[in-house]
Amino acid sequence: MPADLSQFLPPRPRATFHVEQAVADIGFAAQFVVWAMRVQWTHIGDGNETSLMVQRACNAADMPEGAALVAELTNALMQASSRPLAIP
Repeated sequence: MPADLSQFLPPRPRATFHVEQAVADIGFAAQFVVWAMRVQWTHIGDGNETSLMVQRACNAADMPEGAALVAELTNALMQASSRPLAIP
């Protein structure tokens, strides 16, 4: 497809999210992040270590640095919150 043709195609609709939305109704990337955060939170409660399960999943998805980012995000959320957090 010529590069100029992309200017004439309608834009893709943006994904929307609402609070009560089921995980099954969101895209794969968002599902992966939710899953990885749940595993990280459950298996490595302090958020400082990388979960081996998350690391293997990120390796399989060809993004080996993803597991460290999930651990950093988990740790940052725990540090920023004054109350216990959960990912139901």
